[in-house]
Amino acid sequence: MLFPKSDTTKEGWPWSGTYVEAGLAKLADQHSKSSDLPKISIITPSYNQGNYLEETIRSIILQGYQNLEFIVIDGGSTDQSVGIIQKYSQWIDHWESEKDRGQTHAINKGFDRATGVIGNWINSDDLLEPNALERIADKYNPQETSIICGDATGFYEDGHKADYDIKLQGISLESMICFWQEKAIWEQPAIFFPLKLYREVGKCDETQHMAMDYDLWCRMLQSARISYLNQPVCRIRRHNDAKTYKWAYQCWMINKKISQRYWKLLKEPINRHEYHHSYCAHCVTLALRMLYALRWGPMFQLLGSAYKTNSVETTKLIIKHFLSRSAKLLHLKNS
Repeated sequence: MLFPKSDTTKEGWPWSGTYVEAGLAKLADQHSKSSDLPKISIITPSYNQGNYLEETIRSIILQGYQNLEFIVIDGGSTDQSVGIIQKYSQWIDHWESEKDRGQTHAINKGFDRATGVIGNWINSDDLLEPNALERIADKYNPQETSIICGDATGFYEDGHKADYDIKLQGISLESMICFWQEKAIWEQPAIFFPLKLYREVGKCDETQHMAMDYDLWCRMLQSARISYLNQPVCRIRRHNDAKTYKWAYQCWMINKKISQRYWKLLKEPINRHEYHHSYCAHCVTLALRMLYALRWGPMFQLLGSAYKTNSVETTKLIIKHFLSRSAKLLHLKNS
């Protein structure tokens, strides 16, 4: 069966170019299948992401990695998603489309079926970089319990590369628990982990729908070391419906609650003043980003949430700094 043709209206990876041609050549060469390579399991959870899903699927299959297990768990989509999955079903080890309990449940369902030694989930709006899985395989050491961290690239909904790259660094149990210090720089699609470790720590917490990855890393880092790849392995799509963008304040508050589960593991007590200051600064920064983007509704929602969940003194401090910095921002924007 021939691999589905590219969308001729789109260019670059994973639609056209030398990396696509190389991936197709590897897929066509059945004799190059190798059990000597570490088996990598990729799970893609999806629900009504038909606008992005095909691009994600192509970026995974066209790796041409010769010991890949690819599983797609769709939550019963009502858009074009199922048709897209069926289009590539010959290259997908297992797929299903049925109502589930959300993204985290879908991830766990996928890994319950997975038989690889290392894996990750790639959401249906993100991509793997060309040759990403070969880089992960080269770094993998079966003698170590290591979490492999590559780097990430941001790109926008129209396909254009963002003006920044994300280099993962500073990741440790302490820096992840004390996330407000911003010493740990991490992106979920760039982090590959041993599936044995994933199961030992209890899989993803299905009560978490926004920060299941953060909670998982806090548990894994209690017994695993970090191995940095220092090469890009994924592309992260920035769009208005992305959870970490649309619900940024809520994500911070959820991370705050999760981190408290693990404070007892820290060698030194929490610096409450630093913690409080970081929270206020984060609220102001998020509100300013929304102001600059003229996202009035989310901005007032954020400030309203801050008012409801904090003391009067904290709210006054947030509003004071927001008004001061917003005045400067509006002055610069209009000058």
